[in-house]
Amino acid sequence: MNIPIKSLEELSKKYGYDHIICYATKGKMQYVATYGRTIEECDQAAQFGDIMKDALGWPESLHAAPSRVRALQKRVKELELLLEGRVNHG
Repeated sequence: MNIPIKSLEELSKKYGYDHIICYATKGKMQYVATYGRTIEECDQAAQFGDIMKDALGWPESLHAAPSRVRALQKRVKELELLLEGRVNHG
């Protein structure tokens, strides 16, 4: 069972933390979950989580940007394409 991000969000709100990086084990399974209040803090927490995963020997395929960060990156790319189209067409 994965660590619910909602639980990390609740910890953040309850104790006023900007970032939460959680490492847990259950039997032989390891879990890393991260949370940041803002998109920037979310990305920072995820980067630290990836450092932990590297130290634990996890494959890079298990590094994933948080959904909020991926959504922002997608929106930036869409806006760049829109802006590029306007610049090229006048």
